[in-house]
Amino acid sequence: ELEYNDGYQLIYSKKYFVNNQCTKKISYYKTSSAIFTIKTKISESEFLYKEYYETGILRSIGTLDINNKMIGEWSFYSRDGVIESTHYFIDGELHNESVMYTQLGDIKNIVKHD
Repeated sequence: ELEYNDGYQLIYSKKYFVNNQCTKKISYYKTSSAIFTIKTKISESEFLYKEYYETGILRSIGTLDINNKMIGEWSFYSRDGVIESTHYFIDGELHNESVMYTQLGDIKNIVKHD
């Protein structure tokens, strides 16, 4: 069975199990410009989520809760590996502050969230 993610055809997913629980999932997509993802269980209720560009450079990293909502700090990177932004999430919603960076990795803007 093929799945689609934002218009990209999923070629396959690898799932890793420990004691009948999925501890890691890696997804690969057909389109060469598509990213691939790795989701690794780090506790009973949290997963480390990483996305990579087709070049293997990290695109984003952060933590998901058991309901796949973003929690804690998330970082996003450009195609050349330079930090673009960091954000803090609670239950999938932005909190505290988001920091945007220049193409050189210097702080460009800070946005406060209530």
